[in-house]
Amino acid sequence: MNRPRTSRGNTREDILDAAEQLVQSQSYDGFSYRDLAEQVGIRKASVYHHFESKEALAVAMLDRAREGVRAWVQSKSALTGMQRLNAYCFDLYLERLGAGEVLCPAGAFAGGWGHLPETVRAAARATMRVQVAFLSDSMALGRDDGSVAVPAKMTDWAAAEWFASAVQGALVSSRARLEPEESGAAVFSRFCRNTLDVMTP
Repeated sequence: MNRPRTSRGNTREDILDAAEQLVQSQSYDGFSYRDLAEQVGIRKASVYHHFESKEALAVAMLDRAREGVRAWVQSKSALTGMQRLNAYCFDLYLERLGAGEVLCPAGAFAGGWGHLPETVRAAARATMRVQVAFLSDSMALGRDDGSVAVPAKMTDWAAAEWFASAVQGALVSSRARLEPEESGAAVFSRFCRNTLDVMTP
């Protein structure tokens, strides 16, 4: 997830920061090591020194993103089910990720899924699985505390997959918005509010 730029004393983290931004805004196939080196302000050879291949870079980026999500999940343990769903949309994605302008670090790999190395696919799946697990727990909690209306015929996991898919769709749609005068953040927020309304008792 988006984070403040690190100091120039940690080149590896600077590279991961830049790679995450490029993947989320341009896709995995949309940038080269030359682009990455220019953005960080280092030589291309320095990128290879830290990551011997683009595959290794992508896996490291996804591993770091996944740990960031895990830390975020732990910080939301005191919330109700519905508060967790709201936080997923508006804290994790809108405030921290910058929804409306970029894609999810894991979801951004979906466009080129067919030719991705299996290691990258596995890392992307694992990153999404952490999110769906959080949402599933939130659905279960929401059933118990009465804050979430999970359809009776849906399991908590199925409802979580549906919710995660809706948010991923909102991320894409907010970039390709129908009304150019409406900001991407506003479109994302509107789609999320509509989705949350469906889950509100």
